[in-house]
Amino acid sequence: MNSIKRCSVVAVTWMLVTTPVVAAEREVIKTDWSGFQKEVSTRRLNGRSVRIVAAGKDIKTDLIDVLDTALVVRPTRGTKQWGDKIPKDQVASVRFNGRTGKRGMVGALVGLGAGAGIGAGIASGSTISEDYGFIFIPLLTVIFAAGAGVAGYFIGRSMDTLALEFVLRN
Repeated sequence: MNSIKRCSVVAVTWMLVTTPVVAAEREVIKTDWSGFQKEVSTRRLNGRSVRIVAAGKDIKTDLIDVLDTALVVRPTRGTKQWGDKIPKDQVASVRFNGRTGKRGMVGALVGLGAGAGIGAGIASGSTISEDYGFIFIPLLTVIFAAGAGVAGYFIGRSMDTLALEFVLRN
């Protein structure tokens, strides 16, 4: 049983030490309007929350669509002068909020599986069968699996990249 505990401590320590805890940098793409349209459609970025620099103003809204002549956005106070369409000649940059990737979910599933496996290994090597041991060991396994799942989520999420920023050229 001591070897299982030692292996689990080494495994968790290795995961925490080797995980890159680096601040993710946002990828900035300099492109023209047609390249921007193509990237938004291929990456399925419609409907996401954005920060748009248009006519010298910083506007927070949701991007609905990119047309040949304008950005279609959710109307806000910042878009009052244009309504729901910001002309393309007014747009200087578009930055998408949030992160891209599914590494957080993958990390959570891997952590959950690893935690459950380590917990099951500890439970199978346990000789406690009296009193509350038959409740305590499975409960400890579930808690260990949940903790490893949460840790895996945050480790995976830290490796996701920040959403894109497009700087538009005329």
